[in-house]
Amino acid sequence: MNHLSNGAIKKVLVVDDDAEARDALGFPIEELDLEPILEEGPIENLERFVEEVPDRAQAVVCDYRLKTSGSYSAFNGDELLAKCFQRGIPGVLCTQYTDVVTEMHRRLRRYIPSLLKTSSPEPDDIRDSLRRCQDEIQGTVHPARTPWRTLVRVKDVSDDKDYCHVVVPGWSFDQAIRIYLQDIPQAIRPRLTTGARLHAKVNIGAYSFDELYFDDWEPE
Repeated sequence: MNHLSNGAIKKVLVVDDDAEARDALGFPIEELDLEPILEEGPIENLERFVEEVPDRAQAVVCDYRLKTSGSYSAFNGDELLAKCFQRGIPGVLCTQYTDVVTEMHRRLRRYIPSLLKTSSPEPDDIRDSLRRCQDEIQGTVHPARTPWRTLVRVKDVSDDKDYCHVVVPGWSFDQAIRIYLQDIPQAIRPRLTTGARLHAKVNIGAYSFDELYFDDWEPE
């Protein structure tokens, strides 16, 4: 039933700081004839944890907010799945919170092909999302995910210099996107003033603003 790269995925690591939510995520994975491996935590070190994933599973399904309990993890799901992607491990990010798109690191979204806006995804959604991630790891990138060098205009910068809003005319002339300054190279940050024009690699074929990612920033 799963049809994931000819059965390359047999076990899926389930990462969520809530035990009931972990169990709930396991059910649709089982319906795909895959074995869910429930991570009880705590997860103390991101790099070490990702290194150990291939010994336990071939894919990861992860909640976004992993730091809610304060003792399960020191990082959130976007950081985990980005590291997994870079090591060739497909993953799916899930969340029930609508404000997550303003919290997520836009630079990490490049390595997260699928964000499911639910804490209880359907089996088909998990299967399709894992397949999409597998394809992208192997070099097949959907047009909506392909990065293009494009103009980025700074609309405003927060008073505490924590984030800025930018407009990408090649995607939308008026929609402002929040980006945390820590997601922008330090050498570029002094140029982040209202009205400043920069360039970055952006997937301007994205269907919605929460799918946009920004990378390879350049001054104009």
